[in-house]
Amino acid sequence: MVQWAEGPVRREDEALRITGGSLRGRRIHTPASRHLRPALERVREAIFSILLSRLPDARVLDAFAGTGLLGLECLSRGAAEVVFVEQHRPTAGYLEELLAEWRLADRARVMTADFIRAAHHLGKDGPFDLVFLDPPYPKHLLVEALQATAAGRLVKPEGLVIVKRHPKEALTAPAAFAVYDERRYGDSMVTFFKLRMEGETCPS
Repeated sequence: MVQWAEGPVRREDEALRITGGSLRGRRIHTPASRHLRPALERVREAIFSILLSRLPDARVLDAFAGTGLLGLECLSRGAAEVVFVEQHRPTAGYLEELLAEWRLADRARVMTADFIRAAHHLGKDGPFDLVFLDPPYPKHLLVEALQATAAGRLVKPEGLVIVKRHPKEALTAPAAFAVYDERRYGDSMVTFFKLRMEGETCPS
């Protein structure tokens, strides 16, 4: 996924590569910007090695999608449907064009919206198997995004919410979620949440 972040201007038309599945090796060309910071390939590869058995025929939500790398990786690995939510209109438009070019538009939809405001609409077609949350750092949106995910009933009882954040960004999950797994890859922390089952207590 591509995030907004301060930093040096990246070289023009920098390419990002799909790491696995039927689209493996395809490249996404992004415009030069000091605000775009791609997730490392090794982080994406690690995430999808954990999720591999869950992806075939899955319904996926890629919130804060950027150019959609996480959702595209899911489509490449057999997801049935991916809904991308991206507030920045030019980036959302680029993603729509890419989906059409790669003939994925029949399995994907792009919503140009603020995820937290739109969350209560996203569950109208049913909950998702996987929800990716990778909001811009350091805007401290993670807790609010998780709360919106729970309130919107966006994840299936057996589904997972995958949160990527900077290790310095504190995260206290809402009571609706329990930690399923957590890994650190350099300056990226990835936490996998599941819905807390009835009677399951929060850790002290």
